[in-house]
Amino acid sequence: MQALLWLLSRFAAIAFLRAGPQDLPAGHSLIPVSLGLYLLVDLIQALPRFDVPHMIMIAVLDALLLAAFVQLLLRSTRRVARLPQTLGALYGAGAFLGLFGVPLAWQLESVDPVTGTLPAGVMLLLFVYLGWNLVVMAHVLRHALDRGLGTGLAISLLYFLFSQLIMGAVFAGV
Repeated sequence: MQALLWLLSRFAAIAFLRAGPQDLPAGHSLIPVSLGLYLLVDLIQALPRFDVPHMIMIAVLDALLLAAFVQLLLRSTRRVARLPQTLGALYGAGAFLGLFGVPLAWQLESVDPVTGTLPAGVMLLLFVYLGWNLVVMAHVLRHALDRGLGTGLAISLLYFLFSQLIMGAVFAGV
């Protein structure tokens, strides 16, 4: 239990840019724990909008896209040894941040039926939430790649656009 609390505190520190993936334990044992947390939060976020089979498919595809993207990125830069810590940091910090996104995700049900828009306050919070997620991903990737934050941010934005395109194509009309 103490080890899990320590790990959760590391994920929070990464989400607040106070730690990096190198501050997590090395080895593949980190991935199942962080992945499990990531999937759980994804499922909670999707709860009000989707049925259970779609929730599971969305969460699994989200996690697989991130894993494939990070593996491709680290392989192409010859840093594949950093995969467990990088992926663990992204899953863990993503789960931590995702908890803050749960109320926002549930607000997506409050779309105005006439205009098709969300209340301005909800939109602002969604943009801040999305921006912070991109910054945290950039922070993790800059450490993993030994690059600057700008490079990490560009890669994070590229991943976001790529994942939205794939998720939109797979789940169009759901």
